[in-house]
Amino acid sequence: MAYWLCITNEENWQIIKKNNIWGVAERHKNTISKVKKGDRCLIYVKQEKIC
Repeated sequence: MAYWLCITNEENWQIIKKNNIWGVAERHKNTISKVKKGDRCLIYVKQEKIC
């Protein structure tokens, strides 16, 4: 089992929670293909800077 750090924003976090799915940009295709059934993902929601 591997552990993955998945960084996202608040908007995408809401989609992850609602649909139980996490998508990534095409540029991360090689990395995401390494995730296997049984691996664990830690979701880190980055804070947006509000000015």
